[in-house]
Amino acid sequence: MHREPDEAINYVDDAFATGQIRGARRIMVIGCSGGGKSTLAQKLARHFGLTYLSIDRDIRWLPGWVERSKDEQRQRIVERIAADRWI
Repeated sequence: MHREPDEAINYVDDAFATGQIRGARRIMVIGCSGGGKSTLAQKLARHFGLTYLSIDRDIRWLPGWVERSKDEQRQRIVERIAADRWI
């Protein structure tokens, strides 16, 4: 589906979106705090058989909300994004 740069996209057809996600190997969900990113990503991961990665759980925080060092966070990012299929 081609659109000119000045054309606004107001919706995404479900069938089109499903086809795009089904073929995706890596998906990054971004948005504002409390916007439902984790909920959406977890549902998509289950539906499409992707590994769900959580920045909070898998990268930034240790149990008890103790922050990992920046070096450890970077290393964990490098390791996880090298995987084949994730969201």
